[in-house]
Amino acid sequence: MANFRLSGDTAFIGGDLTVNSGAAIQTFLRNLQVRQNDLTIDLRGAEVWDSATIQLFLSWIRSRQGGAVVWRNMPRDMAGDLRIMGLAKLFNGATHEQ
Repeated sequence: MANFRLSGDTAFIGGDLTVNSGAAIQTFLRNLQVRQNDLTIDLRGAEVWDSATIQLFLSWIRSRQGGAVVWRNMPRDMAGDLRIMGLAKLFNGATHEQ
């Protein structure tokens, strides 16, 4: 099960980020879309993900109006998956601070 919360300008998204949680993640992201300032997405708690989640993130990024999205604490394996898929550049600023 996915878990997420907003604290200031940082959204923490973790847990099971697969198609099973897609609707809940989409609703959470859609509600963030109204914000006009920069937003940090912290993926420190992400345990599993799939291509459906990656597509959902990309769709959300493209539809977002307003400030930039900064990705933090992306799991190394997720960043590797993005590189393999040729999508890493679309997640500018992804870091692995954990």
